[in-house]
Amino acid sequence: MKNKKLAAVAMTSMMVLAMGTNVCAASPIEELQGTDSKEVKASYETNHEAETVYSVDIVWGDMQYKYTIDSEGTWNPENHKFEGASEAGQWSCNEGADKVKVTNHSNAAVKVAFSYAAEDAYKTINGNFNKNEVNLKTAEGTEVGEAPADEVQLTLNGTLDKNVEQPTKIGTATVTLNAAQ
Repeated sequence: MKNKKLAAVAMTSMMVLAMGTNVCAASPIEELQGTDSKEVKASYETNHEAETVYSVDIVWGDMQYKYTIDSEGTWNPENHKFEGASEAGQWSCNEGADKVKVTNHSNAAVKVAFSYAAEDAYKTINGNFNKNEVNLKTAEGTEVGEAPADEVQLTLNGTLDKNVEQPTKIGTATVTLNAAQ
């Protein structure tokens, strides 16, 4: 009978241990106004992780430029050349026409790259942005009006033929969005 009782106690003890019950030793408080404390811990868990949503606003200037020279010179009919013409002109545009502003409304950081490609007939004209790329932090935790943003500027170099009298497509500016690394 004693063996049966010992076996029952052993089985009960093993079942209690197998149930994974967490037991903490009690700390005795042995005086009035005595205290005891225990760290409270937590961890975040989700049953449905939010997907990354990319949303970047792009505000383009009108990207219309003028190429201006000081003087075309004077036509000399004897040698069929212009004499006294300005050697180089300069590019200009209305204020803000050469700007691109990007604003990140995504719940992830983004890398935005800027490039320019000339049309085949205008390969002598180069376009360069003052920044090739910008990194924008996530918009998480920001107000809409305070979303991460940056602005770049496109400048042109080279000469434009005088026969181009109307606004004509000379190239394409491109904005490319990638995940930040």
